[in-house]
Amino acid sequence: MEQLAANQTFRCILATVLAVGNFLNGCKAKGFELSYLGKLSQVRDTHGRQPLLHHVCVLLLQLYPQSSDLYSDITAVTKASKCDYTQVQTNLSQLESLCKASWDQLRLLEKDGKKKKGGGRKEEGGEEAALHQRLTQFLKDCEERLKVLRAVHRRVINRFHSFLLFLGYSRSMVRETSAEVFCKTVSDFALEYRATRSAVLQQREREKEKKNSQNTPKLRPRLQQSPAHENQEQVKLEEVLKTPESPSTSSFHFDFTLPRQRSKTSDKKGCPSRKLKW
Repeated sequence: MEQLAANQTFRCILATVLAVGNFLNGCKAKGFELSYLGKLSQVRDTHGRQPLLHHVCVLLLQLYPQSSDLYSDITAVTKASKCDYTQVQTNLSQLESLCKASWDQLRLLEKDGKKKKGGGRKEEGGEEAALHQRLTQFLKDCEERLKVLRAVHRRVINRFHSFLLFLGYSRSMVRETSAEVFCKTVSDFALEYRATRSAVLQQREREKEKKNSQNTPKLRPRLQQSPAHENQEQVKLEEVLKTPESPSTSSFHFDFTLPRQRSKTSDKKGCPSRKLKW
């Protein structure tokens, strides 16, 4: 009860479920019965067929990102859900009945011992007296422990009823609600909530990784080679292609550094025109 009362995630879940329920039903209810928490996974939307619990988890992660998975915070509630408090009360009543019957049997033994005391020996009388004393002390201890257990059980149940009133239960509902059913409802819901919340977080991680992979530029199929490792002639050709040609040098000119062959007729006639062979 202390874990639930102090848990902020549990309060946020109740507030979110109440707001969603009022929106869907078109009303302004001040609260709802906690048994409805077990039905959130059964109600599905008409578009994506996602359960209502999925949408509650998405809203909580958006509005309250600091919230926890709830199940890890209420381990005491999970342990309490495995205990049958109705059976505990029945066991206490049975123990009280057995203790009372044991007192009655001890009194009968005491009467029988007084009747046989006159003809018996002193040693046997001493042993019976010692046994009677031990039995009496044992029953007194059992009776005191039963009183303590009964008081503890009564106080725990009273505190549980006060806790239900704190949650907004009516007095008639408080009398009808058992502790084990309440704890099991909350524990089962917390387990479903943790599983759904984990699935939502994993889906977000996958979408984030997919988005990052799409934004990452693809590697070029062919890596550029360093000029130091390329062919020297290829480098020169690229430099020529990249250099813009100016108007002053637009006229065609020959490179006379290349080897040429002279024509025999031109040498003989002395004609200034020359025919170059490339």
